[in-house]
Amino acid sequence: YIPLTFADQNTVPASEAKCYEVMRDVANFFYKASYGRLTVHPTVTPPIKLPHNEAWYVQKDSTEGFSKEFDALGLEHSHAREEARKLGYDSGDYDAVVVRLTGGPRSAGVGGWGGGTSVWMYNDSPGTVAHELGHCFGLMHANFWDTGGASAIGPGSNLEYGDIFDIMGSSSSNFPRNHLNAQAKNQVRWLPNDFVQTITASGTYRLHAFDQAQLDPTKRYALKLTKDAQRTYWAELRALIDAENKWVANGVLLGWRWPQNSGENLHLIDTTPSSAAGRSDAPLVVGQTFVDSEAEIYLTTLAVSTDAAGERSAEVRVNFGPFLGNRAPTLALAASALNIPAGAQVTFTATAADPDADALAYHWRSSDNSAAATAVVGPNAPAFTRSFATAGQYVVTCTVSDMKGAVATRFLLVTVGNGNSRSAISGRITLAGQGLAGVGLSTGTGNGVVTDSDGYYTIPNLSAGTYTVAPLLFGY
Repeated sequence: YIPLTFADQNTVPASEAKCYEVMRDVANFFYKASYGRLTVHPTVTPPIKLPHNEAWYVQKDSTEGFSKEFDALGLEHSHAREEARKLGYDSGDYDAVVVRLTGGPRSAGVGGWGGGTSVWMYNDSPGTVAHELGHCFGLMHANFWDTGGASAIGPGSNLEYGDIFDIMGSSSSNFPRNHLNAQAKNQVRWLPNDFVQTITASGTYRLHAFDQAQLDPTKRYALKLTKDAQRTYWAELRALIDAENKWVANGVLLGWRWPQNSGENLHLIDTTPSSAAGRSDAPLVVGQTFVDSEAEIYLTTLAVSTDAAGERSAEVRVNFGPFLGNRAPTLALAASALNIPAGAQVTFTATAADPDADALAYHWRSSDNSAAATAVVGPNAPAFTRSFATAGQYVVTCTVSDMKGAVATRFLLVTVGNGNSRSAISGRITLAGQGLAGVGLSTGTGNGVVTDSDGYYTIPNLSAGTYTVAPLLFGY
């Protein structure tokens, strides 16, 4: 670990104590994330001064310099290693070399660079150091499959750094609890194949949290399913981000590896793509079914639980189709009250039946859930009891799934207190006389216009006021 200055700089970017402090945190992170397979023993050199000033490296850099003669970023490392060798520190004795510097080529707007055996650091964030060292292991960024909120896995594109739960996506979020995803741990051989459940047949599978200190050979810490010749699904359960995210605490994270679409690591999949919470509620929570109708793969999180020893596990139902002639369940939804004081308990009851006698899963959602730390996740059960802390109007939705691709959805509008002076709009959106399910609505900016997610249906000229608009309110 080399504190580095240019020839025209006199201020060392980080003290020896700070460098050791950073690397201590990095070492602790990797030891735990690797189940004890990786140990880090850092050596911090005295401050090293490069033979040229900062402008010399910037001007000659092949990417941003005027002369464009060299890879000056690499030249910084070469010169730093040469100077360190003169002091008795041979870079050949180490697996990786980190230089800590301020300024230079390609430093604007980045925390660091990494790859091969080299890391460049422009701050003292241990999460960033760990991220860049991840590149030295051969890992690419953990990304997100971005459909613009239109669907979970439909047409879209790769969003770089998009996995907000993974250090290779977002190095600063939740460090040191943001372990590499399960696929990445498998890729670097910390999580061997013997600990991964490859699924080829319908069934109910037990999945254990993978972000823990050690592995049990009797347990499986990731689920792996082949979608097609290019894409492979990975399902994982995290246990270290509970306080920050209630959806993670009550659900299974899903992603796919798609190397031909910048998915050398993993694309996070948002199983609730149109929600106000963005990627925060990406997990497949209890009672929710993920549908890949193209590959005829259906995944349902049946339960998430923690045993007496504090170990987290989930039950996941996997069904492979086709299910020809499958019929949707029926559903009616009732509440103990629809007008309640703030803080009062209300119980929602779903009465459902399946014409094919299929087992059913229950997925509850509430329109007030946009903050990850305080989200209320309903049970996989026909009854859901909760309260609302503040006055307003809230939509509570229940989706019943036969876990084979057929669902029924109903909602209720609950007014809490004075409703926060809101008025409710109710109605039905149709196409050629047929009701449309799952149409997302948002308020417009002029004339009180409400427009659906495709910008096709509008409700113009609403009277002045504040309205409650939520997905499915105009559903079916």
